[in-house]
Amino acid sequence: MPDLAPTIDKKITTAVVTNVSTTAGIEVATEASGISAVDTGTETTMTCVNSSNFIGQFAVVALEFDTSDISSVPATATLKLFSSTASPEYDLYLVKGNFATDGAIVAADARNWVNDGSGNYDISNKVTYSSKIDTSEVWSNSEYNEISLNATARTDMANDDVIQIVVMDHFRHDVVGMPSTGGSVTYQTKIYMSEDTDGGRDPVLSYTEAAAAAITPSRLTLSSGKLKVLGGKLLIK
Repeated sequence: MPDLAPTIDKKITTAVVTNVSTTAGIEVATEASGISAVDTGTETTMTCVNSSNFIGQFAVVALEFDTSDISSVPATATLKLFSSTASPEYDLYLVKGNFATDGAIVAADARNWVNDGSGNYDISNKVTYSSKIDTSEVWSNSEYNEISLNATARTDMANDDVIQIVVMDHFRHDVVGMPSTGGSVTYQTKIYMSEDTDGGRDPVLSYTEAAAAAITPSRLTLSSGKLKVLGGKLLIK
């Protein structure tokens, strides 16, 4: 099972001063106050809400892997993320990224997952690469968490020179308002990036190569030597 190291692993943080308890608020959140891409950040997703639901801050993790050597759709593909914290527990998703520049994160990537590639931003452009990840049931801290990529992601691995993945919380994925808490709350999951000095906790994309197609000969030709059948039957039609 080949393992791929990321060519990009950054945190994209955006903030907005608006009412993010509404769908409209959460959709424009990343356009209001720019983007900060951090090389060494370990927080994959974070949502902050004050007591009046007026300040929202969102962070996602942007990952890119070089898939130029993959020519056939892999039989399986698994994204491995080493987590240190998930508190409080909430849902995560993997979605298809569409970065403005391969190998880099820029300000234009604040909402790259709803970009159709031509600068048209709409929620209908979002493509999900995994099923819902319920951190209350399937997430572990201080070890790798393995997330299966769906057929859409595996097909992109074969068709494109890079695969770009965004890890996000369900608030952004489902475009739903954040819950009213009556007080300040922070949702966060921390994932180690490749800049981590430990060296054994980097993001990894593993895949299983597609099985070779079976070859069915249409004719058997013996030009010299002998053909010996030691058991079973040889049927020639």
